Amino acid sequence: MSYWFRLQGQESASEDYASLLDLFFVLARTTLAPNNPVLTDTTYDLLFRAARLIGFQLTNDYEYSHTISPPSSVTEEAFANFVRCLSGAFHSLGGTLYQAGTYGSAVRFLRRGCLVGAVALRLHRTCEARLQDNAQEPQKVASSKEAEGWGQLRDQLSRRWELLGVCFSKIGDRQVG
Repeated sequence: MSYWFRLQGQESASEDYASLLDLFFVLARTTLAPNNPVLTDTTYDLLFRAARLIGFQLTNDYEYSHTISPPSSVTEEAFANFVRCLSGAFHSLGGTLYQAGTYGSAVRFLRRGCLVGAVALRLHRTCEARLQDNAQEPQKVASSKEAEGWGQLRDQLSRRWELLGVCFSKIGDRQVG
């Protein structure tokens, strides 16, 4: 599929991944119907496929202990940003399910959004530390929109975990929350 995108004139593999991820996110957002469990499952599957596209294996844990590295054709900075966007997609759709009162379904999405968000921040910190260690090399300055996205994730991650806990309490699962 990447070959097709190159034929269309896109320059880099990162742009290919960004286009494909955006496609998955749009499909997921437009597929979600909070009161239809089949479409909710389909939506989750689309985001799961987006994660696999970038080599991110989702787990049922609350901590991601697997080694994670970007596809060979993607920079670590771009990969961290892709993981951040994946986290936002899970959280956004989980929030939609929460607002619709389908708390059990929301848990599935919010749990992944929190976990993936924590991994994204860890990857971003690693990239920043590497850039500081290599201060003699020219540093890539993040766009203001990208920097705002990282700041937002950093500031909101604890509230995302809180929302997950609220969903667990609303479905009566106080052990996990």
